[in-house]
Amino acid sequence: MGSNAVRFGANTAANAGRQASGVARLGATQVRNMGSQIRNLGRSGMRFVGRHPKRIAAEIMLFGATTGAHIGIMKLVEQQNHIQDQARPEEGQNFVSVCTAGWSHLRSSGLCYAKPPVEDTYPGAHAMCQGAYASLAMPKQLEENTKVMEVRNSSSSSVWVGLDDQLVEGRFSWLDDQPLVWRNWARGQPATDRTAMYEDCVEMTPDGKWKASYCLDPLAAVCQTPETRAFDVFATGSYEWELVFRGTSGVQQSVHDAFVNFQEESVAPGCRQVVEVEQPCQQHYRNNVVLDNWGFIDQVAFVVYKGGRPVAHVVFNGEGSDNLNWLSKDRIISSSFTDIKGASANIFSVVGGGKRRFFMNKNYGGCSKDAGWFVAVDGDANDVSCSWEQGRVRRSGFPSFLYAKNNKAAKWDSGKVDVADTIAVFVKYAVNV
Repeated sequence: MGSNAVRFGANTAANAGRQASGVARLGATQVRNMGSQIRNLGRSGMRFVGRHPKRIAAEIMLFGATTGAHIGIMKLVEQQNHIQDQARPEEGQNFVSVCTAGWSHLRSSGLCYAKPPVEDTYPGAHAMCQGAYASLAMPKQLEENTKVMEVRNSSSSSVWVGLDDQLVEGRFSWLDDQPLVWRNWARGQPATDRTAMYEDCVEMTPDGKWKASYCLDPLAAVCQTPETRAFDVFATGSYEWELVFRGTSGVQQSVHDAFVNFQEESVAPGCRQVVEVEQPCQQHYRNNVVLDNWGFIDQVAFVVYKGGRPVAHVVFNGEGSDNLNWLSKDRIISSSFTDIKGASANIFSVVGGGKRRFFMNKNYGGCSKDAGWFVAVDGDANDVSCSWEQGRVRRSGFPSFLYAKNNKAAKWDSGKVDVADTIAVFVKYAVNV
């Protein structure tokens, strides 16, 4: 309804709730209490395995549970630990997928759903979902629509869903700015008469149909958030790592920019895993929750993949780090590169130098003598200076992921360097209680 006058404040309020506004933010009170909430969860027996502690605490708090004293907190902790214990990977995967206790899992879409206990306006409901690192539900297919109806759990009330026409009058789009493809409008909806200019937001009626409504009406809501995936990165049988970032070679998008900037767009399911099972990925994937709420990090694993299998890795001490300085030679715990811990290095950082990112370099000496362990060449042939960089990106596009393939530092222009398909950053958590 973008070109018309503000409808009694509805347009301004609803715009404030759109997903495109940035990272989901907790309320001021929640922010002040989050550290103690997480510690209280830890004291109650919660295991933060492959799941960001802030996200677990926020998802539980959506139901009004103050994790220090709420009568149901122990039950939620027990349920969550049981969920993690019972989780099993699907065939061909090296991760298990789970939702926080109290959230309903739709495995086919990789989504979790929950109904907050209070009613609110459309922008208020979305802000409430954002407080749990979620959004209003966006049912883009019949199965998801059915799940929202199930979670709504009431035969007499409507709920807000994350669909509105705030950006362009009469053109409804989801909160993640994806266009409307599958539709489930009630008969005569959305209205096209003079009332349409006031009906900016969408509710799901008790029969599962959609109806455009006034954004400031108080209604119940259903929130959705991606399932959490806990990875067994090193095939130890322990699913304890969360995927923070996946970089994909040759997609003509800067891997550095994708790592440091909030990811607005949705990504294909294959981009949230590292072993492709008939799920291709032509994007980078950024875990906004973790990278923009860096904390409680025990270890960080940087893993290089080729042909769907790991070919190199470095594990770093994440304690006291931020989302950039974890990649430091002084933080190395272990590595598949047998000479990396004791060797000197001239550049060792995510930012790197020039168009060389996630750069683990041993020495410079001119293009023919440059040597190291890993580099992401992050620009096209006109942006890079050495022939070994130019040749790689001309053949396969950028970013191009080069690694020393014999587990020791190698000259970048030598036959001892290979090209990887994917890089991934994982984190493992530790909560001091």
